[in-house]
Amino acid sequence: MKNTKKLFAVTTSLALTVSLAACGSTSNSGSGTGDSGTSQPMKLAVQNDFTKINNLTESTSSELGIAQNVMEGLVRYSQDGKEIEPGMAEKWEISDDQLTYTFHLRDTEWSNGTAVTADDFVFAWNTVADPATAASYASFMTYIDGGTGAGTPDYVGPLSVNAVDDKTLEVKLSEPTPFFLSLLTFPTFFPVNEEFYTSVGADKYGTSPDTLLSNGPFELTTWDRDQQLVFSKNDKYWEADVVEVPSVTFQVVGDESTRIQLFETGELTRMGVSGDYYDQYKDNENFYTDEDTTIWYLTLNVDNNNTNPIVANKNFRQALSYAIDRELVTSQVYKNGSFPANYIVTKGLVANGGTDFRDESFAGKFDSTQNKDKAVELFQKALSETNQDSAKIEISFVESPRNTRLMEVLQATLQEVLPGLTVELRKLPSASYYDQLAAGDYQIAWAGWGPDYADPSTMLSIFTSTDSHNYGKYNNPEYDALYAEGLALSGSDEVKARFEKFAEAEKVLIDDQPIIPIMQSASSYVTQPGVSDIVDSAFGGNTGFYKWASYVTE
Repeated sequence: MKNTKKLFAVTTSLALTVSLAACGSTSNSGSGTGDSGTSQPMKLAVQNDFTKINNLTESTSSELGIAQNVMEGLVRYSQDGKEIEPGMAEKWEISDDQLTYTFHLRDTEWSNGTAVTADDFVFAWNTVADPATAASYASFMTYIDGGTGAGTPDYVGPLSVNAVDDKTLEVKLSEPTPFFLSLLTFPTFFPVNEEFYTSVGADKYGTSPDTLLSNGPFELTTWDRDQQLVFSKNDKYWEADVVEVPSVTFQVVGDESTRIQLFETGELTRMGVSGDYYDQYKDNENFYTDEDTTIWYLTLNVDNNNTNPIVANKNFRQALSYAIDRELVTSQVYKNGSFPANYIVTKGLVANGGTDFRDESFAGKFDSTQNKDKAVELFQKALSETNQDSAKIEISFVESPRNTRLMEVLQATLQEVLPGLTVELRKLPSASYYDQLAAGDYQIAWAGWGPDYADPSTMLSIFTSTDSHNYGKYNNPEYDALYAEGLALSGSDEVKARFEKFAEAEKVLIDDQPIIPIMQSASSYVTQPGVSDIVDSAFGGNTGFYKWASYVTE
């Protein structure tokens, strides 16, 4: 039968819900369903190799995805995405004031036979908070008491994270945080064994099978750079009897036609399809589409070593937004189920009492349709304000066939709609792309952001003036204030007020346009017959989660 997509609601302590738009998607096709027989290894393709599997520092979706397979935190989402359930912690208590969490760890081991202890969490979280670590998600530690300024020179620490004994971890928060358990499912909060980490060195940790310890369903067993990465079942995992897939291989295949050939000959187990191949496979009984909660956008360098005055002009930024044909991008370029969007808090991310944030009356209804006349009007204002007769911009992007096609479409559209504008394209390798953005080495760049936990703040935080992911150094005191006010509304009776304040912040952001949202993404896949229960998580990684998966051939 055809693969089906499931939307689930996850409840937190604040009665917030999140629709795991990708989580729980399965392929149940052919005669094999995973209920009988022996699962075969799975093989998949990735366009680029991974860099490092270090949950303390990494921020790319692909590397976080591998971390979610080879490691496990205190808690996790259930297979169906409905609940947060025990992971390394078999139970926990939350104090009446919602500030103290006490976790009781189960008896389990790292892949080298060393016991997983509360100290492993204490060490990992304090390492993330340490500015010397340069952790991408150090700001997550600010929710913990003592975490003010985590990851910055202002950090004093330490965090209020205490190993009461080997199997008891006490965490004190700076203020009630309704999504804290959801936050703990993110790899930044996974444990690290201090002795092992110190022995291999911070720079080498997670760069090879010999420099990474696993406490999750799988362990990294092979990594041939620019060729393949393999993780295999971890027999020391506490729930190893649930894991059916003996191994998962990610083969580096940059060419799309080669991936198609490998899939057709049975050498790939699952394959993402888009563009012309979408039409080729959409009627296949093993085809399915997952809508997810990631937003893709153009980020503009408004104040980070930017030398192009037109990019810093608000009217110009708005002109670009009106000039873009989002429907063309999604229906002709991506062609994988993605749809036009002009917002930041994505559909299906979070709801209150069953009402999706985007469907609330207070949420912004931002027009995503092309308006050529409005675009020209705003562009002329921008030229006048910057004392120019014409303008030239450069758009940076990670080199790939689809990205190149997308940028060529944007280039043609913008130059046609806005006479006097020249658009130059700049291809960059994936390995250094986000480092260059962080350094301000760009004018406009293609980027995406997906949620890390179940709350609107996960999408809005990266545009606050102090966030490390704010590559363009956007700085709007009004936006910062609205965001902070929303974050402070953490009581069980303040959900609606919290959402309303975040909606106000989003309206300021979209009006200012330091980013130009283009689409909310989706992914379409085709699998071999007999594949079931690959879970595509709504939070963190995008490689798929294979703990419950199976591949039973006839």
